[in-house]
Amino acid sequence: MIIVLLLEQNNYYVSVGKRFNSITPYISYEVEDNESRDEIFQPYQATLPAQLLIPVQGLVRSQARSAKTWNLGARYDFHPSAAFKVQYSSEKNDTSGVRSGLIALGVDLVF
Repeated sequence: MIIVLLLEQNNYYVSVGKRFNSITPYISYEVEDNESRDEIFQPYQATLPAQLLIPVQGLVRSQARSAKTWNLGARYDFHPSAAFKVQYSSEKNDTSGVRSGLIALGVDLVF
């Protein structure tokens, strides 16, 4: 017997940026809406022991997530094969009710 663990995923993002010489500022908006599909376990409830069914259902339900994120960042091309990037992200997790922010810095190198 094989159980397929499926989530219904609805994700998208929109991003806008504009290059000014060697600097590219941008803003983006992301939506993540993943719903667990508990109904796929209905046929197996009578045949699978609870010791197996309950942990698997918990795993699938833990993948449910609903969040919206705003990103604001910039890229600075300081060399033809190198760029410095900075981004601030603000996420509101509707599943847990938590709002969080993150600052990310990075250097991209192409060789």
